[in-house]
Amino acid sequence: NKRGNVKKNPNRQVSMRLKLIACALCLLILALGFNVLLNLVSLDKMYVNSVISQYRSIGGDLKRHIENSLRFGKNIHKFIGIGPKLEETKLNIISMVAQNRCPGERERTRDSEMNISISIVIPGGLILYSTVDELIGTYLPGPVREKSNISGKTGAGSESSYVKNEDKYYLFIPVRGLKDER
Repeated sequence: NKRGNVKKNPNRQVSMRLKLIACALCLLILALGFNVLLNLVSLDKMYVNSVISQYRSIGGDLKRHIENSLRFGKNIHKFIGIGPKLEETKLNIISMVAQNRCPGERERTRDSEMNISISIVIPGGLILYSTVDELIGTYLPGPVREKSNISGKTGAGSESSYVKNEDKYYLFIPVRGLKDER
């Protein structure tokens, strides 16, 4: 054999092409999988923000009721009649959730399935009133207090916010009294 006339192995060219095609397909599948993951995370955030927005809207009515009562001299620590108002707010949220479900699921929407509680929390995290009797007199979980904007400072946390802790969402809607105190 002369050096200049070395013949290339056609099987080797085919196997190299197959390797390149296989690598390209693997990269394509990886890129598509990453894209799907990013889209799911984005859709999850959009869904959570949409639900939180609806809860804020319903909670705004409760906020106005409490603020008006505080302006007229009611004391937050001796707020008579707050229980039924909290229950009404909870029922409004449950009915809103039921309306957003498919017709077949609406009948199955019940209070016990939803695990929704409405509470009044003072700065520091103490729960004064709640639709769940076991929560009254207890404190919000430590991580929730740390991540939330509730504090004793005037002007702190003037906007509503939410915190996720152990697959539960806590929505905070600040209520202001006569002197713009939280």
